[in-house]
Amino acid sequence: MKNRKLKRAKSQLFIVITVSIFVCLFILFFLNEILDFSHIIFKTPITQINWIEIISKTVIVFLICSISVYIISRLESKRKKAVETLRKTHDKHKELVEEQTAEILKTNEELKQEIQKRKRVEEENNNLIYEMGERVKELQCLYGISESVRKRNTLNEIFHDVIKYIPQGWHYPEYTRALIHFDGKDYIEKHFDKTKWKLHSDINIRGKRRGSVEVYYTKEFAELDKGPFLKEEQNLIQGIAETLSEVIEHKKAVEENKSSGEQLHKLSARLQSIREEERENISREINVVLGQALTNLKKDLSALDNSFPKEQKDAHKRIRELKELTEDTINSVQKISMDIRPSILDDLGLVSAIKWEAREFQKRFGIECMITTRGSDSDLDENLTINIFRIFQEILTNVARHANATQVKSNLNIDDKELILEVRDNGKGIPKDKLNDPKSLGLFGMKERVYPWKGRVDITVVEGESTTVKVIIPFNSVE
Repeated sequence: MKNRKLKRAKSQLFIVITVSIFVCLFILFFLNEILDFSHIIFKTPITQINWIEIISKTVIVFLICSISVYIISRLESKRKKAVETLRKTHDKHKELVEEQTAEILKTNEELKQEIQKRKRVEEENNNLIYEMGERVKELQCLYGISESVRKRNTLNEIFHDVIKYIPQGWHYPEYTRALIHFDGKDYIEKHFDKTKWKLHSDINIRGKRRGSVEVYYTKEFAELDKGPFLKEEQNLIQGIAETLSEVIEHKKAVEENKSSGEQLHKLSARLQSIREEERENISREINVVLGQALTNLKKDLSALDNSFPKEQKDAHKRIRELKELTEDTINSVQKISMDIRPSILDDLGLVSAIKWEAREFQKRFGIECMITTRGSDSDLDENLTINIFRIFQEILTNVARHANATQVKSNLNIDDKELILEVRDNGKGIPKDKLNDPKSLGLFGMKERVYPWKGRVDITVVEGESTTVKVIIPFNSVE
């Protein structure tokens, strides 16, 4: 406001001074024409006054002065308007600049806040990425250990793998060394040295300390959660120690179960061997003792029959009845003896014994039993021959009892690599829940019989149509 008043006062003073100068000039011009100042000042002679000329010149000068004053006034007015317009424009521009400056400052402040926010987010992301990287290293370490546990068979191999995988999960893997102490023995890598920067966790088996897992740094680092180690690394080594504890317990249990299983298999094989020996002895005793006694009885009856006179027809009839009874008893004894231990198995081998059993099965149950064979049984182990024959008997017994079949097809194939016995019936099929039922002793017994030869028994069932039992004995895996 003060600047505006000062500028207005200056403009008015300029106009007054300009008008005053023109008035003074006009007066001097007029007086000079009348009084002739040159005569007064320079003593020049006074000429005759020409009033018309004086008035004309005075009017011209006055007009010139008036026009000049008008022009100056107009110019000053335009200057004022221009100045005012310029001032308004300046004020407007100033307001716009102030508004834009305020907006820019506000935007700048928002940008600063956004930059700070993004920096914090970036720092958090970097920290998160770092943490995720550390966790990935730990997961890779645990994955490597789990793979070793899955693939390796012995604790010694597992321990050596674990001390290689442990450094991968630590913050400074290149400066990390691992040691596993178990049952008085240390498992370490080459160039291992113990240092004062140590982290460890115990290996406990059934509540008793049996060893430990130890991790060392080979150089000093800044103090963290537990010395130079992270809290997550403490959790990691505890997890590794617990995993090793579970693995050791599992391996021990597996070894104990395997040992017990092997003992049970051997016991089962021994019991079957004893049973077959007893059957053989019983069959021999029946044939030798009871068979011989009945044969002698038949001879005595024949001699007695010849000693009676022909007139005693009743006596001869009774003796013939006794001889027939004795003959039937001899046949029954032979049949019992063959059921207990077929002599054909010992005399002619597996192929002939299976063919004989198939014929007997067809006669006894009226079920068609076809069999094809290929290969020679001359080189077969005696115990294997007996067990394959007993499996064949067990299969036919199950068919007769449960299958409701009308036909059985069998195939025995023997070559240099393996023995395969395949039996298929057209019955209703074994229920699936019975295949793995512990109470299905017949199926379990078949698997036990082939175990010493690393054989297997495969059963394929098509419900309502058929059951196929396939026995495979590889000849390169005999124990």
